[in-house]
Amino acid sequence: MYLIARSIGAKTIVEFGTSFGISTIYLATAVRDNGGGVVIGTEIVHEKVVQARKNVAEAGLETYVDIREGDALETLKTFNKTVDLVLIDGWTHLALDVLKILDPLIRPGGIVISDNVKIFKDSLKSYVDFLQNPANGYRSSTLNLNGGTEFSIKVKEAS
Repeated sequence: MYLIARSIGAKTIVEFGTSFGISTIYLATAVRDNGGGVVIGTEIVHEKVVQARKNVAEAGLETYVDIREGDALETLKTFNKTVDLVLIDGWTHLALDVLKILDPLIRPGGIVISDNVKIFKDSLKSYVDFLQNPANGYRSSTLNLNGGTEFSIKVKEAS
């Protein structure tokens, strides 16, 4: 994640499913090393938010992180910055809805990385189908990493 974020010069990253903030730390380090920006994390479980914020603070990266507690469909609704990178690793039944909120904000060349697409194949089917349909503006491939990782690049606005 760090290397991908660095390679595209990511300044704005959105993470759906922050959990304890481990990925957040790698992403925030990349944002810092890219010259600044923000990782917007989303997490609905209060105890995870508390621990994630603690982990980010211990890493000295709180300047680069905004963890939004609550339902991502609400916490991201008013977000309006251009997005360079998205990590989808939250509740599978919300993945497509979250992507559709962010889609108009993801820049051409922006990357969407989705975890566990093989483990949760059934519940993520419509999500993966959306990303793999060229009419939606992405080029996407499922990588055989752990539980399956969907790697998608936004190439144009949806037609």
